[in-house]
Amino acid sequence: MRGFRVAVVAAAFSVLAVGCSSDSDSPSGGATTTAPAPESITTAPSATADGLRQIAVVVAQIVAAGGTKEQATSLAEQIEPIWQKIEGTIKANDQNAYLAFEDSFALISTGAAAGDTAKVAQGATGVTTAIADYLAKYPG
Repeated sequence: MRGFRVAVVAAAFSVLAVGCSSDSDSPSGGATTTAPAPESITTAPSATADGLRQIAVVVAQIVAAGGTKEQATSLAEQIEPIWQKIEGTIKANDQNAYLAFEDSFALISTGAAAGDTAKVAQGATGVTTAIADYLAKYPG
């Protein structure tokens, strides 16, 4: 009888061990799916053009905020959600424009946080130029 109990317990542990393990290569093996990166998602040309126009408005508001760090920083934070919706299309169409936007947004963000109006102005000029150049090629 003791041998039978040992066999039952051993079988139970085997079942538990198999049930608790997962195979990450299998579709249902516990592997998690992640959302694609924003720069790999594309959208319609008209949506991209609209997003760029929205960004232009926000950038103008940041410049108008001047050295008011809190207001400029708050406005600068509004760029990223708009950008994430359109950056994949811009990157797919024009890598140089994509990099120009990213660099200019960084200048605006760091300039706004520091109250550095010259850095904000430099970034704003970069964004304005990149928007004009991109929309000339891809009017949407």
